Amino acid sequence: MKTTKLTKEELESKIRIGTPVGFAPKYTEILNNKIMGKSFDDKACAAVAAYAVAEIPREELECDVCVMLSRYEETSYLGGVSAGTFALAPDFAMVIDVNLASVPDAPKRETVDMDKGISITLSAGTNRKLTRETIELCKANDIKLVIFDLELTPMQIRNIEDGIDVDGIRVLDRS
Repeated sequence: MKTTKLTKEELESKIRIGTPVGFAPKYTEILNNKIMGKSFDDKACAAVAAYAVAEIPREELECDVCVMLSRYEETSYLGGVSAGTFALAPDFAMVIDVNLASVPDAPKRETVDMDKGISITLSAGTNRKLTRETIELCKANDIKLVIFDLELTPMQIRNIEDGIDVDGIRVLDRS
């Protein structure tokens, strides 16, 4: 995959291998202090997870909390999610991702209406206790939520249709 007009030698003469780099995000501001653009999903989820963990008073925690960020989570088991989950051996794992906002040209089953709240999936693949506690926490704190009471969420259905396997996390009973 070529992403620059420079040759490998030209790049190596300008930038050392291992130099941290970033990207200049392109986005558009839309109504109600919102932005839209490409490739925000993992970045938004990482920011939400980091913020949530930072906001929890440490003395109120009754358990260890780990945030794992991994590559290739929607393309293969080669990313860190499967190995990381196995190595951490969590009692619970919460996977967060974004949903696509409803737009006129997107299939309704692949989207959620903006500003309706967070999406929570009820399915055979989710932990009932953690899901129930998350719903109760949302209700107790007046956090709006949309419940996908389906076997699969719209994004999971699309991923399956596209041949993308996203079922790389297993929480095992190791007792």
